[in-house]
Amino acid sequence: MQPSSPGQPPHPLQSYDFILNPEKPVGKSKLPIPLPGPGSSMAQRLLFVIGGAFVLILILAVGASLLFGGSNSSTDITDLAATQTEIIRVVGLSDQAAKSPDTRAFAASTNAVVESDLAALETAAKGAGIKVNPKLLLSKKDPKVDAALQSATENGRFDEAFTEVLTTKLTAYSKEMSGIYPKIKNKKVKAALDSAYSSTTILIASQKTASQ
Repeated sequence: MQPSSPGQPPHPLQSYDFILNPEKPVGKSKLPIPLPGPGSSMAQRLLFVIGGAFVLILILAVGASLLFGGSNSSTDITDLAATQTEIIRVVGLSDQAAKSPDTRAFAASTNAVVESDLAALETAAKGAGIKVNPKLLLSKKDPKVDAALQSATENGRFDEAFTEVLTTKLTAYSKEMSGIYPKIKNKKVKAALDSAYSSTTILIASQKTASQ
């Protein structure tokens, strides 16, 4: 129905044109793609079904991406927290066995840094709604490390073996953070990872300098 010209009153029957002239379409369909009618071919119907399925899959994929952040964040963060927990445990093995002041300093620095990083990561994860399963924090306990350090103690070379083990674990921990970081979208969790990565890099570099 076209708007009336200024000063010209609309015809009394203009509003009922769709009854008087049924062959005249009331308006265009607002659907971008017409629905297949009874006279549509099988190919048209099939294309319509496929197109609808594609749109549904796309919507579900976008929804899943928004909901889960593109990764299984809970598993990734729990695994990283387990790595931090194991590093702290290994550091504790040096309390009575380490003799060298350098080894003790390396252990103390690592303990302070990693404990702080673990607490920051758990806080950030909680704020982001990412659950860290406390039952899995001890899942990375490595009995081989205990056996190797026990053997080194008996052979009078604990400090050397401990420094090597801890440096290896810190290096692996650093790589693990690098792998997780691109998957995480929450800014606070990424900030916690940034801080942990930087402090770990400094620890490794400081130990390499001290051992030269």
